[in-house]
Amino acid sequence: MVGRLCPLVAIFVLESFVVTTGQSVKDERSLVQAHVLFRHGDRSPTETFPNDVHQESAWEQGFGFLSSIGIEQHHNLGEFFRKRYGKEGFGVLSEEFRRDELFVRSTDTDRTLMSAEANLDRLYPDQPVPIHTVRTGLDKLLRAFFLNCPRSDELLEEAMNSAEFKQKEKENEEFMAFVVEKAGWSEPHSILDAWRTQDPLLCEKAHNMKWPAWVTPDVYKRLTELTSYASDIQFRGDEKGRLMAGLLVNHIVSNMTTAQQEVQENKKPLRLIMYSAHDIDISALMSALNIYNGLSPPYASCVMAELYRDNQG
Repeated sequence: MVGRLCPLVAIFVLESFVVTTGQSVKDERSLVQAHVLFRHGDRSPTETFPNDVHQESAWEQGFGFLSSIGIEQHHNLGEFFRKRYGKEGFGVLSEEFRRDELFVRSTDTDRTLMSAEANLDRLYPDQPVPIHTVRTGLDKLLRAFFLNCPRSDELLEEAMNSAEFKQKEKENEEFMAFVVEKAGWSEPHSILDAWRTQDPLLCEKAHNMKWPAWVTPDVYKRLTELTSYASDIQFRGDEKGRLMAGLLVNHIVSNMTTAQQEVQENKKPLRLIMYSAHDIDISALMSALNIYNGLSPPYASCVMAELYRDNQG
């Protein structure tokens, strides 16, 4: 796990999807186009449990809002992009913003829009850059998770009816009942609901807020493990990945195909396409690429898909 101010970056080379650390390919290949999908930065919780002493008023901007820590995280990631894609790196971006070089897309959420703004503030200091968005519920590219998909519902139902899941539920039945009682939830929770208690605790920990006495290190660890397990249930599997991020993968490949054709015709392709989104969007993309590791992507983490041209084309 990375520190709270250090972005986690995974880089994939089209053709073979080889994982690299960043420097080795620069001297051997020229970069044609890059797609970067990143999670927003550190935020306040999107909700909290009824008995939490830290309710919405405890957070400066209320629930689900980017924090000053999150802004700094994206300042750091934006500086990384500038060094990688600007004149210090591959040199595919001009010093001044150009609309034919960069396109930015964000989900329609304050924290992702602000993360994109903070990122761009370091990529192009003191220059306004347009950020495009589509309303949640209509956004098939980045918010497919929230669209009504009967097949996705079927796959989740199948997973919840599996012997493994039922055994996991049974093993944690007493623990979840304990959490529901202490947290003050009015309805029973399955292990798929563990995140609703774990997430606000994670946010409070990052901001040095005191936890209630019943949240021991063991309780928090178990909640975190169940949250990871629930994520695994939702995202692991080829079909799940295709349903939740297939359109995004197609969008990336289509743009790279166009870029390849434009280079062959001595035209200048779009250089960088940026997507500001959420942890579930990164998990979905990783699932679609068959590299999902079952872990929740941390704040300001980023997946980068890059298309190169070498001496063989």
